[in-house]
Amino acid sequence: MAKLEEGGEKVMAIQDGSRKFSWNAAMGIVWVLRNSPFRKGDEITLLVVLHQVNNPMGHKQRVDSNSMLGLNENLIKKESARKMEEYTNNEGMHEIMDLCELKKIRFKVEVHAGPSAKKVALEAAKNYKPTWIILDR
Repeated sequence: MAKLEEGGEKVMAIQDGSRKFSWNAAMGIVWVLRNSPFRKGDEITLLVVLHQVNNPMGHKQRVDSNSMLGLNENLIKKESARKMEEYTNNEGMHEIMDLCELKKIRFKVEVHAGPSAKKVALEAAKNYKPTWIILDR
């Protein structure tokens, strides 16, 4: 169980960013915020995992810069920035941010890209060492 230095909990909510923003995932986080014993100093990270993006031709393509047919790094960075903007400007995210601010809980959104959603999520979880993980299926 990973605790923050102040003794708080670390929660990671993981969502497939290759799809449109899921209001269900946001509502899951809102439910957890309202019904769980979060305390001042706890931290929630929403991890948006990109494993597919639309290429310039409009087709879905796997995020794999190592492949000859893979997307170039600039397109991946551009799509990651677009996803970050989509999430941070979403009305549901504002509700989460307001709840977190009210409860003095730290909240952040991160976008990670890679060819395998499972591997990206696992690597992020290993690095973040959360107390809880919420998976949006």
